[in-house]
Amino acid sequence: RNAKKKLRENPTWMPVIEAASREHGIPATTIISIIEMESSFNPQAVVIDEDTGLPKSHGPVGFAQMDKDTFARYRRDALRRGRPEPDRMKAEDGIDMVAWYCKQVVEDVRSLKPEAKYLIEVTDIEHVYMAYNQGATGYLAMRRYLDVLADPNATEELKRAQEELLTITQKKKNKEGIARWQADSGYVKRITEVARAYDYMKNLPETAEAAPDPSFEYSPIQGEFRLT
Repeated sequence: RNAKKKLRENPTWMPVIEAASREHGIPATTIISIIEMESSFNPQAVVIDEDTGLPKSHGPVGFAQMDKDTFARYRRDALRRGRPEPDRMKAEDGIDMVAWYCKQVVEDVRSLKPEAKYLIEVTDIEHVYMAYNQGATGYLAMRRYLDVLADPNATEELKRAQEELLTITQKKKNKEGIARWQADSGYVKRITEVARAYDYMKNLPETAEAAPDPSFEYSPIQGEFRLT
């Protein structure tokens, strides 16, 4: 219910989401679901350093949880499109960032000319979100790894896929690194559940708290989401 509640409390956000959807060709539900997953609709969201307890100086922030390098790329494009100087912690800019980056990663994947099965349609929310999180090269490495992981006879192919995955992520070549990526692949599947819940909840009347509805629990990032 968080997305519906936040959008009701901030009525100017939905028109911005709809405008970003039209401009970048990304479904509004995808934009909403990614913001919910990344920041719980908190435009001031930051990543806390576990060692210091302080916000990471170069970490992702805002609705889009966009890092400084990606933001520099976004800023150039935004100014070219005639937008005012963007701010990662401004809700309206964060909405545009999410839609823009979804479109960019879909195009980035296409530019790498992978096998056709790895191309992403903008309506494929799970793989859009996988690429949103991992970037185009990380997305392709994860897809290839998950494919060979499902084949018990692909021993050599699995080894090569592991090497590619760990090289891209610059992690040590150990089981912990692989386990992290397997966990991430499960994490991105949750985005489809968030989208389903939002699509259901947005159609409930405001007084329908006691009405029959799906049973679900959801806590962004660290929690779990279930829909039955």
